[in-house]
Formats: sequence, structure tokens, C-alpha cells
Amino acid sequence: MVKYEIDYKSVGERIKNSRISKNITQDKLAELIDINPSHLSNIERGKTKMSTDTLANIARSLNISIDYLLFGDVTLEYNQFTNIAFLEIQEMLGNKNKDEVNAFITFCKNFIDLLPQIRK
Repeated sequence: MVKYEIDYKSVGERIKNSRISKNITQDKLAELIDINPSHLSNIERGKTKMSTDTLANIARSLNISIDYLLFGDVTLEYNQFTNIAFLEIQEMLGNKNKDEVNAFITFCKNFIDLLPQIRK
């Protein structure tokens, strides 16, 4: 089994950069994941480790993968990528009614039809 060395400073930087790119303050993210803002600050500066629950909550709140947070750019196989996409779509549509789901499907089909024009 391969043992990975986790660079907590880099993990913290990826958390901070992802948080900032989504226009989320430290205070707001800390509130979302139910930790103290100073603890989040220490995580972002690589000064402290975090629990797996906190890591999962950060990833979920920022809509990024745990692999990315821990290891940086991770190239996903096509099947892994589509599985993640399907899960995200399922989550988005989870509380929608039949008409809303059908409207989403119609929108997606129309978008797919436009892709050749967009790629030009």
C-alpha cells in the first residue's frame, strides 16, 4: 500500500483559494461547517490538522473533491468525472417537481445542440 504524505500548508492554501474564488468569507465557511473561525484560519495557514468530518464538510461546502484538497490537481478518469457530475445533478434536482426536472432536461438537450456552435 502506498503511503501519502499530506502537505497541510498546501491543503490550507487550496481551501483558502477555493473559498475566495467562491466569494465565501472565512466566517461564513466556518459557520457552514460548524467550526470556530480561528480554527479555519489555522487550517488555511497549515498550522493545524483537521478531522475527517471537517475535511468532508469543507469539501462539500465548497463543492470540491477531497482528493483535490489533499493532493491538488487530480486527473479523474472519464467515468469518475461523469459519476461525480451525475451525483451533482441528482443533488440539484432532488427537491424539484416533475415539470422542473423536465425543464432541466430540455435545457440540457438544447445546450448540447448548441455546443458545436460554441466550440467554433
